[in-house]
Order: sequence, then C-alpha cells, then structure tokens
Amino acid sequence: MTQEEILIRKYRPGDEATVIKMLHDIFGINRTVEQWNWQFKNHVQGQAWITVAEVRNEMVGHCCMMRNHLSLMGREIIAGQRCDTMVRSDQRGKKCFIRMGIRNYRDAAKEGVAAVFSFPNRDSYLGLVRYLGWRRITNLRYYFYRIGFQKIWGSKIDHVFKYFQGMPIRLKYTLLRYLHKDLEIVVSSHLPEGLEDTLKEIRDYEVLSIWKDVQYLRWRYENHPDRHYTFHILNAQRRPEGLVVSTDYGKRIAICDLLHRTKDVPQSAFLLSHVLLYYQTSTAQKIEFYGYDSGFFDAVFSACGFSIIPTSNFIFGGRVFDDKKLENLFILPQNWTIAYGDTDVI
Repeated sequence: MTQEEILIRKYRPGDEATVIKMLHDIFGINRTVEQWNWQFKNHVQGQAWITVAEVRNEMVGHCCMMRNHLSLMGREIIAGQRCDTMVRSDQRGKKCFIRMGIRNYRDAAKEGVAAVFSFPNRDSYLGLVRYLGWRRITNLRYYFYRIGFQKIWGSKIDHVFKYFQGMPIRLKYTLLRYLHKDLEIVVSSHLPEGLEDTLKEIRDYEVLSIWKDVQYLRWRYENHPDRHYTFHILNAQRRPEGLVVSTDYGKRIAICDLLHRTKDVPQSAFLLSHVLLYYQTSTAQKIEFYGYDSGFFDAVFSACGFSIIPTSNFIFGGRVFDDKKLENLFILPQNWTIAYGDTDVI
C-alpha cells in the first residue's frame, strides 16, 4: 500500500466512537464518551484540534492536540497538549505519524496556536524530535512518601506499622500548626471562594506554566466525569493562600497540584504535612507526585520527608510555532513550572 492511499483529514463529528475503540485496541485504554467529550469537545478553553488518517474510509490513525493554554509571566498564550496519537499496526512505517502531525500543527497554527507540548513515551519521542521539530525540555522529577509495606507483612501488621509511622508526622504537624496559628486548613470537594486573586499572583510570578484560573481548575478537577479529586485548602484570614489537589487510587495517592500564592515553603510544608496525615490511616501505601520547577517543589517535598528521584519516565518537550521570543524562553527548563495534574494521565 502506498503513502498516497492514506487520506489525512480533520476530525468529523462521530469519529470519536472509532477513536475510543482504537484506544482500547491499541493501548488498552477504556475511555468513555463522556470523558472524550469533556476533554476534547467541552474543554473550557475551546475544542481540540484533531486529525485522523484513513485507508478506504477506515480510520487507521489519530492525532490530537487538546486545548491547554500556557501562562507567560501572567499573559495567556494559546497552546495545546498533544495526546492520544496512534497508528494501527499494519500502517506503521508509512509516515502516517508524520503526515498527521504536520496537518494537525498546520490546522492549529491557523487558529492562533503558539505552541504544542506533551509528555511523550520513548517510542514517540524520537519521531517528534526528528520529524516534527520538537525540543526536549526536561524530565519530570519523581517525589514519593511510602506510608505502608503491606506486601511485606500483610494488612494487619501494616495497619499497626502505619499507626506508629504516623506518630512523627502527627508530632511534626502539631508543631507546624502551633507555628502557624493564623492559618487554617480546610478539606473540600470544591474549589474555595476567592481563589482567583491567588492564582493571578502565581501566574504573574512564574515564567512559563499551564494557564490556571478558576474556570480551568473547575473544568480540570471538579467537572471530571470519571474521577474524584480532593482539595486541601490553606487559608489565611479566610483567604486561600495555598492549595493541594489529590486523588485516591487505592494503593497510591496522587498529588496533582501544589500551589501557594507566594511559594512560601514553611506554609506549604505545613499544608503538605496535613495531606500526609490525612491519608495516613487510608489503605494507600504510597503518596506520589511528579513535577518540575526552579526549586519550590524540591524544598517543600524534602521538608516533609519525601524521597526525590531527579528524573522519571515523564519526558517533557514541545515546539513553538513562529515566535522566536517565546521559543527562547520555552526551551529552558528553569523557566518552567509543571505539575502531575498538567499531564493527561492523572
């Protein structure tokens, strides 16, 4: 079969049924129609840019850039996150991956997209760099705190172990609570009132990050069709100063976001120690986070006793379209603040 016989076109309504089936057949991903609509059609920032490949009217490939705007020192930049790119096994090696990417980027750039980024696996990373103009920025760091060893000694002993292991956490949290008498921590299933001013100050002081306003966070976490998130809110005089977003996977707790208005390390460590204590009596065995920034994450997580592995399988990279000033900032790791919840896997 020749390359010319592969048709590359834009998404058409109804394609999602075939895309969802392909995700299951190729990657083993069970995505619901509700989640697809939430992520690509009903995104608060707008609809995704989707490209498909066909052979004899049968879909054989898919390339998607979901909306994911960036913040450049407080200014919103139209951008997208590449995700769900796949080619059916019998069509690989025919440049279908490259042709879909070129068409997808061309269509998105026409609509004002300034950049695309993602966290590709090793297989797709080389193709993105060699053929689609991507640059590797960094690997996300891995932070984890083990709160159980159930596999070693069973659930009953592990329950006792977790109680005694939690004693230092409780003592530390008690001390930090004494030192921060003016602060209050609230746990909620909803974002707090008055968060926008805090988010604006964070955006203004970060160089490059995902654009996070209340509307985006509400879409990302509160309105997720398949997953529940918990908000741990740090208040000062009833105003939100900090926020940790977490989700429970049973044996592991994922910290999706760690935000603080002024990136105050002691206050953020107080909030994170609360999160440790909150999940200490759960069935979880580990609390984990992936992220990268100029040092705030390292300082807070190390202060709370997390182990830090300076690299992970999350490769972070991307490409800028025709904006040299943005590109000069884009490729420097130290300019970025990226958290686990900024990926499309959590």
